[in-house]
Amino acid sequence: MTLNSLFELEDYFPDTSERLSRDEQSYNEMKKVFEGRDINSTLKKLFPEVIFQLLGPRKGTDGENSYYVLQMIVVPFKLRETGLGSQFMKELVKLAKQDQKDIFLTPDDSYQEPGAMSKGQITQWYKTFGFKKKEKSDFRSQNTYCFYA
Repeated sequence: MTLNSLFELEDYFPDTSERLSRDEQSYNEMKKVFEGRDINSTLKKLFPEVIFQLLGPRKGTDGENSYYVLQMIVVPFKLRETGLGSQFMKELVKLAKQDQKDIFLTPDDSYQEPGAMSKGQITQWYKTFGFKKKEKSDFRSQNTYCFYA
């Protein structure tokens, strides 16, 4: 994919050319998306049955694309307790480490159904993947837990 082909997408992304001209890192991130090499694309290919919402990479206070926000992960009921969710999280953490980007999240039990984990269980589950309470000096996200790459 060339820079020109990205500029042709201005109809879909109106500020693309301006953003790319001033920030080569944004260009590289967008290139990964279009080539299907970004974290979201990779996870969707590896785990098509997992429903998730991963935002980012987002700009930190230093202006760099430095973190992701995991807003949701749902494993279909019939596939629970098979280790699929844990495999997903291990891959997410591995990919974030490779990109040297942190992952923020806030454990939430609002999607409750019979047999679902409590908020405490969800929090403990995330901790097994290296998530810990967000540092008080980290103002990049309002989320409460972070995996620091």
